[in-house]
Amino acid sequence: MALLIHVTKADLMKNQAITPGWKEAEVQEVYAKMSKDGQSTNYWVKLTFTEDADGRNIEHNFNSKALGISLQNYCAAISGKTVLEFMESMPKETTLDLESTIGKKLMVKIKNEIFEGRPVNKVEDFCPVGKVPF
Repeated sequence: MALLIHVTKADLMKNQAITPGWKEAEVQEVYAKMSKDGQSTNYWVKLTFTEDADGRNIEHNFNSKALGISLQNYCAAISGKTVLEFMESMPKETTLDLESTIGKKLMVKIKNEIFEGRPVNKVEDFCPVGKVPF
């Protein structure tokens, strides 16, 4: 009897290092999940690299207790604005619809780190397509 496992090349390459730097990506999926300690919510975005022939992707989260860390960069990138432009156009209070970002393209800065003795890919920053800061 055969034991069949459906797998993609991207699945098998998940733990291989991605060359650090700016990559164009598209938002594929968003979801929320409670943190391990149950004290906050992690808002996850799954990003697929548009120029990766193998369909590799990366996930990044925004924690409800620290939304200012990179959420403004993500929102600015999705809207095609700089962080300053985005923050100046934002009202004092708003509700963000993370699901509305599905299908949007942005630039993602990748870095490599070592976690528990193995390399992992991390998102370091976001910016609009065509506006990579140098």
